[in-house]
Amino acid sequence: MKENKNIIIAILVAVIVLGIGYKAFVPNREAQRAAIDRALSYDDGISDKRYQEAGFWGTLFGDNEARRKYVVRLRQIPLDGCPVDFVKAYNAHIVAWEANDSEAISRTWDKVIYTAYDYGIAEK
Repeated sequence: MKENKNIIIAILVAVIVLGIGYKAFVPNREAQRAAIDRALSYDDGISDKRYQEAGFWGTLFGDNEARRKYVVRLRQIPLDGCPVDFVKAYNAHIVAWEANDSEAISRTWDKVIYTAYDYGIAEK
């Protein structure tokens, strides 16, 4: 009887330890959502600044200096806490901007937004 009690206690301890350990390794979806929201808010501000610096014609015809500054600022956006799939999508978007490839910029931005939707973020 005492042996059964020890087995039950050992099982309970194992379940508790595994449960605590599981929570430590499973990403907090709410924290990830907040990190994505923060990154997209930074992106909005940086985009607004790019349009202000480039002006109407620079935005329309691709002011290279404004684009270069924009890419530098994009790389400074804190992505810590964002899920890996969002970070990959966002980094691909930055690469598209570096290449000045408008088709890739559009395609990669769609991927960023779709990934954000997956985490419960509506488009900004």
